[in-house]
Amino acid sequence: DWAAWTGLYNNNARTAGTYPAKVNVVGLPGTKGPSGKYMLEQGGASLWAIPANAKNPDEAFKIIEYMATKEGALLLSAGI
Repeated sequence: DWAAWTGLYNNNARTAGTYPAKVNVVGLPGTKGPSGKYMLEQGGASLWAIPANAKNPDEAFKIIEYMATKEGALLLSAGI
């Protein structure tokens, strides 16, 4: 999934001339549940985030919600 979306972004940004000269990547710590045990581990479910400066966080959240449905999971695993 990551490779497909990253490649699509890179291709579209280069074509449009908007590919940034510098990209800031931020690693997020693991997510712990109420018991203190990590809920997400290597090879587990994906962790999605909406940046604080997102222009339309409500729509971004709707996309994340869709990806949690059966149809969204199929899209993520098999593609279009």
